Amino acid sequence: MTNKLVLEAAWCLTNIAAGTPEQTKSLLPTLPLLIAHLGEKSSLSVSEQCAWALGNVAGESDELRDLLISQGALIPLAKMMLPDNSSTIRTVAWALSNLIKGPDPDAATELVKIDGVVDAIVRHLKKSLFVQTYKLSFSLSC
Repeated sequence: MTNKLVLEAAWCLTNIAAGTPEQTKSLLPTLPLLIAHLGEKSSLSVSEQCAWALGNVAGESDELRDLLISQGALIPLAKMMLPDNSSTIRTVAWALSNLIKGPDPDAATELVKIDGVVDAIVRHLKKSLFVQTYKLSFSLSC
């Protein structure tokens, strides 16, 4: 399947995952495929679209969030935080926040154990603050 077709399929799944709880649950058979396309295994656009779909699924319920964690979504999503691609970082950070939220801290504990992820999160926060500060100072100087 070509990259463009995979991207379109992932986009469709993302939209289904944003639907009703029943529609989101209908995606259960596709979750391993979405996870498999995270990170370096696929193009950046496909990986980002799959992260978005998984974020929608994770945000639907504790049950689906736990299922994604048990299927191994946490590590490949977290590793997508390591490069410096701002568009991807926003999507992945949002998906990870849906994946680790809830009363059970185990997923968050596992996230911070993944090599380089905390440093990447801090780096992206600093970069974001710098960009926002620069935009504000530029606006004020005009």
